[in-house]
Amino acid sequence: MKCSFALLMSDEIHNYIRKKAIKIDQLSRCGLFASQFIPHISLKQPCKIEDIDKAEKYFDIFSKKIQPIGIKIDSTYNWKNIIGLNVVENAELRNVHNMLNSGLKEIFQNSSALYDGDSYHFHATISMGGLDNSEFKEIYKKVKDENLHFEFIAKKIVMFYCDEEYGKGSFITYKINEIGK
Repeated sequence: MKCSFALLMSDEIHNYIRKKAIKIDQLSRCGLFASQFIPHISLKQPCKIEDIDKAEKYFDIFSKKIQPIGIKIDSTYNWKNIIGLNVVENAELRNVHNMLNSGLKEIFQNSSALYDGDSYHFHATISMGGLDNSEFKEIYKKVKDENLHFEFIAKKIVMFYCDEEYGKGSFITYKINEIGK
């Protein structure tokens, strides 16, 4: 089993992501795979856990330790077969990512995930999969927004659960907590 952690979006950005996902699907018929998740900013990609109860306990403690985080989004982006929102990195986001990596490693020996560490790119996925990378690039040219100006304070954190097989229906929103409470 695996879990991942993320910040929840403001309602305004949630609505933007959903409308954009539908537009992308209407243009490409790539499906709404990414929409099985509530719109979020990824903090930690799915990592292996052996015990969901231990992961939940850590999540509860972690969400109380951190404070609400100021978020800025400045554009959409395309990476491989993903279209998403670019989240402007700040010290708080980087610190939370690093805290998650070190804290989970103490509980679960192999909690590493793809793209952990200093090169981790903060983002919010709008659409993914269903097309090859070159097809996604063509769709992106039609839907990109290069000058977005979204700002909000992230006040909730989410823990997602997934089974070992990454695919449709394999993820659920396991738990949502308020940050700092």
